[in-house]
Amino acid sequence: PLWSDGVSVPQAAEERKMMRRMLQVLVVIALAAEASATTWYVNGTCGSDAWQGTDSACAAPSGPKATIQAAIDAAVSGDTIQVASGTYVGTGNTALNFNGKDLHLQSADGAATCIIDCQSTSRAFYLVSGETAAAVIDGFTLINGAATGSGEDAYGGAVYCVDSNAVLLNPNSSMGEALQ
Repeated sequence: PLWSDGVSVPQAAEERKMMRRMLQVLVVIALAAEASATTWYVNGTCGSDAWQGTDSACAAPSGPKATIQAAIDAAVSGDTIQVASGTYVGTGNTALNFNGKDLHLQSADGAATCIIDCQSTSRAFYLVSGETAAAVIDGFTLINGAATGSGEDAYGGAVYCVDSNAVLLNPNSSMGEALQ
């Protein structure tokens, strides 16, 4: 017997089996990709950028990174970066750039205890490399940001976001015109 499209019943059954196998392979690939995502840790008090950053315990060789940018640089799209409570200042903790990676950057204990202090010299985040809505910044207080430059560069004292769709969740900012 033939279906209306000229395909035999056994052939249609075989095609359905093949489609199920392909779907199973895709599910396995998707689960493997999710399982391979890494959580990176940052602790400005006891971390070291020379460490791997894959453990929150403050000990070499796998302990946390000392700066947020070092963890961002080590991570790949799909990874999570967890930042310990504290106040983060200076090089490696301001003017943070995801460099096009879709990362989930999150504070360990919320915005009240995880502060990025730009010390009126830079922005907290500079997102200009096509990050998608899968790039998430979650639970930070951003203070003392400063937009540098003129024209468009004069905006976004806390976050400068152009050609990027990054998402900010649970932010706390005490700056006027903080986001651009």
